[in-house]
Amino acid sequence: MDLSQRTGHSRSSNLSRKHTIASPTYLTGKTAVVTGASKGIGRAIALSLAQRGADVVVNYLSSAQAAEEVVQSIGSDRAVAVKADVSDQSACTELVRAAVDRFQKIDILVLNAGLLAGDNSLENSSLEDFDRLFRVNEASPYIPAGGRVLFFSSSLTALSSVTPGYLLYAATKGAVEQMSRVLAKELAPRGVTVNTIFSGTNKHRDLFCGQDRCDGESHQPIESEWPHWYAGRGCVGSLVDKW
Repeated sequence: MDLSQRTGHSRSSNLSRKHTIASPTYLTGKTAVVTGASKGIGRAIALSLAQRGADVVVNYLSSAQAAEEVVQSIGSDRAVAVKADVSDQSACTELVRAAVDRFQKIDILVLNAGLLAGDNSLENSSLEDFDRLFRVNEASPYIPAGGRVLFFSSSLTALSSVTPGYLLYAATKGAVEQMSRVLAKELAPRGVTVNTIFSGTNKHRDLFCGQDRCDGESHQPIESEWPHWYAGRGCVGSLVDKW
């Protein structure tokens, strides 16, 4: 399905129209902040942006070593790792300040950080669970402002992908979709492009960290839902090329 149909955004947005790259370093001089960039999709996007010339702020919460590995892969002259809990407004302010202090501006904001943890079925969901997931998955993308904004939703919000046990996660990602639709229109007069990506599952070691364990067995429930298990990798280059 066309991205503009899913999000309600105009077909004229830069992300949904064809874009021909004149140079492999066409993002030179641009600064990108990628939340949750120490692993998974965030890591792949951070590296892809850097390959195309952008300076990158690698945000992480707990994986300092993994974040530094991303920085070293890019080059310490063009990347910096910044620890920040994106559900905390003051931490987000510090993240933005660190980016501006290092690179003077923010051109691209990739709001990738999210939380998928525990059994979120109705009977096993507490108010504390809801508050935690909502702050990370829905509230955190709203806190920073400016630049080209990219939200991440989930295939779990599609009717065909509804899966028992993901009540809170799917609900918060649904909120992200609606926020993105509103912001796309609200920020358009200022020349800010807002889009939402509906990614499939990205298989990495820490996919289920936050549950009782972080091991290969944790993937089995999702593998049973999607027999043709495939980690989302190939789409990252195409996504970044739209900038």
